[in-house]
Amino acid sequence: MDEKCDGCRFSIPVYMGDGEELLRACVYILRTGHRRPCPPGEQCRVFEPAEGKEILV
Repeated sequence: MDEKCDGCRFSIPVYMGDGEELLRACVYILRTGHRRPCPPGEQCRVFEPAEGKEILV
């Protein structure tokens, strides 16, 4: 995933037992009930800021 995904409400950290974050996963399909209509990262058109995060322009 891209840096853009870090602040998205659909992006979650994935941990693998040792307590270190290994990657981020897009859970758009789990939160909306349908597939994301675009690729992840900079080309994503469904980005929404995570709750409590603000977007700096």
